[in-house]
Amino acid sequence: MAFLASHCCAAKDVSSSFTFVVIGDTRPGGGQYEQPRVFKQMVGEIAKLKPAFVLHTGDFVPGSSDLTKLKRQYWEFKKVMDTVGVPYYLALGNHEISGADAHRLFRSLLGKTYYAFNYGNSHFVALDAAMPGDTHRINDVQFAWLEKDLAAAKGKSDHIFVMGHDPLYPVDGHIGSSLDTYPDRRDKLAALLKKYGAIYFTGHEHLFDHCVYDGLTQVITGGGGAELYRSKKGTGYFHHYVIVKVNGRSAKMSVARPGETPSAPVDLVPKRGAKPAVMTAP
Repeated sequence: MAFLASHCCAAKDVSSSFTFVVIGDTRPGGGQYEQPRVFKQMVGEIAKLKPAFVLHTGDFVPGSSDLTKLKRQYWEFKKVMDTVGVPYYLALGNHEISGADAHRLFRSLLGKTYYAFNYGNSHFVALDAAMPGDTHRINDVQFAWLEKDLAAAKGKSDHIFVMGHDPLYPVDGHIGSSLDTYPDRRDKLAALLKKYGAIYFTGHEHLFDHCVYDGLTQVITGGGGAELYRSKKGTGYFHHYVIVKVNGRSAKMSVARPGETPSAPVDLVPKRGAKPAVMTAP
């Protein structure tokens, strides 16, 4: 049984009105076990929000080739994350993986590294771009699975939310070391997500960025506690988590900095014919 997350026990609520939170890159620095203080603060704030669940876009441990140390890092993360008091779902980050043994350890603790679940009127997918030999890309087997999964969700879900650690379109620190490492595969994945109107949440870059690329919405939320980056636009340089409120066919997103009032919400699903609203740094 997986001990890190609760995606093995999918939430049973069928409401079309609910809130979930997205956070990523919460890891401490290399060689450390203690989780960052700002991450602990944000987990406390999220717990008070009482969302339906939390999505984590990966890099929750600093990583190690020593599997004993790596497992302890997982436990230290779990001790903090469990205090959120609601189910949480993890995507696999590059720091969790130092090779095939680390990938196997992750699977033994978490279960599947790519998976999907339904909640209310929405469908959720987690992707794995850290498979040994297939880093920074979604391999053919996983892509075929995703095609079938999204096709099955069509017409049954008002919203499709996909999370993965690597951005499709990085904006600074990991340009050239994200899904853009393989542009053809990136474009194929982007086309599939756009076909089904999916919203893509990601991390890897330690910043906030919200953009629409040729009709596909990407939200980078990598400000969960690790050292921060600036985007090439000079924005996004702050610790944060993202709050998404689903109400029927509406899905609105706010950004919350620790200790501050969340930003005004914007539509994640633009009204038909309207120009997509892109959130700027609060």
